[in-house]
Formats: sequence, structure tokens, C-alpha cells
Amino acid sequence: MIQSFVSLGWTTVIWYICGYSMCFSGSLAGDAAHGGRDFFGIVGNFDMAVLRGLTLDMRTPDHLGIPLIVFIAYQ
Repeated sequence: MIQSFVSLGWTTVIWYICGYSMCFSGSLAGDAAHGGRDFFGIVGNFDMAVLRGLTLDMRTPDHLGIPLIVFIAYQ
């Protein structure tokens, strides 16, 4: 049970540092000719590492009005 709690803690830290950025940043045109640094839209880049550029009033891009910080915590 302790191992599960430790794993939960580390997973949260890794998600904050690079996981969210690798999942949700980048573009589908990820090749160098289009200025992207991700892997062809499959794996993102580190543009939002450590939630860089995030403000508390940002919303999800799908126009549902969900605060981005809530989306990140749910994911």
C-alpha cells in the first residue's frame, strides 16, 4: 500500500514536470520544416514543461469553458 502512495506521488511530479507537455503540446505538423519540435503529432514537445505559460484564467481550447488547471489535474 505504501508503494502505491509513493507511486502516486512520483506520477504527479512527473506529470507536472513533463508529462502534460509531452501529451498536449506541439502540433500535427511537427516536422522541422513547419517549425514544430514534436514527433509528427504523436509525442509532444517541452514547450509547456513545468506548466510554463499557464495562467489560472486559461480555458481548454475546445471551448467548453473548463479551466485548464482543472483539466490538467483531472488528466
